[in-house]
Amino acid sequence: MDTKSLLEDFNRELERRRVRLHGASLISGFEVVGEIYNGTYTAETKTRMYSTSKSVAAVAIGKLVGEGLLSLDDRIVDVFADRFDTGAAHPYLREQTVRHMLTMTTAYSTPTYSPEIKDWLASYFRAEPTHPADTVWYYDSSGSYVLGAIVKHKTGLDYVEYLRDIFDEIGVSRGVYTLKGPDGEAWASSGFTATTSDLGRIAYLLLSGGRWRGKQLLPEDYVRAAISPLKRNDDGAKVSRFDCGYGYQIWSHPNGAFAFRGLGGQIAIGFPGHDLVFSCTSDTAGNHNAYDDIFEAVESIILPAFPITDEGAYLAAQPQPLRKNLFDEIKDTDYLLDENKLGIDAVRFEGDGRDNCLIYTKGGKEHRIPFRIGSETQIIFPEKYSGEMLFNEATYISYRCSVEARWLEERKLFIKIWAEDLYVGNMTLAFAFREDGRIGVKADKRAQFFFDGFEGFAGGRRAQ
Repeated sequence: MDTKSLLEDFNRELERRRVRLHGASLISGFEVVGEIYNGTYTAETKTRMYSTSKSVAAVAIGKLVGEGLLSLDDRIVDVFADRFDTGAAHPYLREQTVRHMLTMTTAYSTPTYSPEIKDWLASYFRAEPTHPADTVWYYDSSGSYVLGAIVKHKTGLDYVEYLRDIFDEIGVSRGVYTLKGPDGEAWASSGFTATTSDLGRIAYLLLSGGRWRGKQLLPEDYVRAAISPLKRNDDGAKVSRFDCGYGYQIWSHPNGAFAFRGLGGQIAIGFPGHDLVFSCTSDTAGNHNAYDDIFEAVESIILPAFPITDEGAYLAAQPQPLRKNLFDEIKDTDYLLDENKLGIDAVRFEGDGRDNCLIYTKGGKEHRIPFRIGSETQIIFPEKYSGEMLFNEATYISYRCSVEARWLEERKLFIKIWAEDLYVGNMTLAFAFREDGRIGVKADKRAQFFFDGFEGFAGGRRAQ
């Protein structure tokens, strides 16, 4: 196989799409089978990998689990009980486990740290959460920072140092390291610094089920879960090939691939069944289409040269259709929400599972949004917004809308609303229901001067 020509074609395609590639690497059969580099970048150049660091930290958590030093069901407040006054933590945080942090289903909807805060780890136990853990999905980089701190807390080594024996087995450079946060903790959410192929080798370890040349280095069941779409992360208004599911700090794709993804186009993509990992480093800052551009170029130019060699692995990685939902369990039930940014006091669902209605209460007033599962229906939105004169309540008008609902997961209902009137725009509402009666709500809007207030998170529980 002429991988040099493949990568040259790939490089030209990215140039056509105005994606600035620094380097790219292909790994198959446990070996680097092709590389290409541009400008001052070489195979030995180490660069900050940004949020791919999260995926590397998840590998370290898997090693902890395999060594019996940690359980995914350990509560984070218990892990750090000897260091912080976790007894004073918010009830939402007290329920949060390591597993919730790996899957980005934590209790937070904003970063707990900032440049002004010097103790980033401590900030996680002091900040005010917005919704119960294990409900809605949010990209919680602060939680990833805490995952790195867990490794140090358990072993005395930062997550990169702790992985050194595994790195030696798979050929990762001796000089890899992690940047530190202002409190000296490893920057596990963004600080991993390595070469393009180093990143690919780590992803290939996961592609091979945690095994390297016959030697099991990570628990196989942990790895299988880590690269699977355990949680649906497309419960917002954005649309991207990277919003197709999420495992343990790892993104999913529609065709069963998984990806490490870092700001600026630092990426590793594993293709189960194809025996291929593609990794690249680049500078895509400001190019909002770049991630999709890179993936499409890999899929169209490189992947065809690596046909399926393990059909079982390929089929096992394909997203599985949702087989059931719990509408009968939640309908005709009042859910009371804690004080929240949305200003919603309670929600209720009525209907037969197909023709349904969301009833939400704001300021003591009920509002109704009819919806169907799997098909659009037309409604008049229950709240009014600016018409021909902005912000004049006397001239507010009602908006015609289309609404469609679907189940993202067995216990997560997604409702999308498109305004189709004087103004256009859309919003999404995601409702996640825990078995213990807790509810999490996420609202996200893309509309100028209407659907106001429908941005944020809320939590609550089933009325007794």
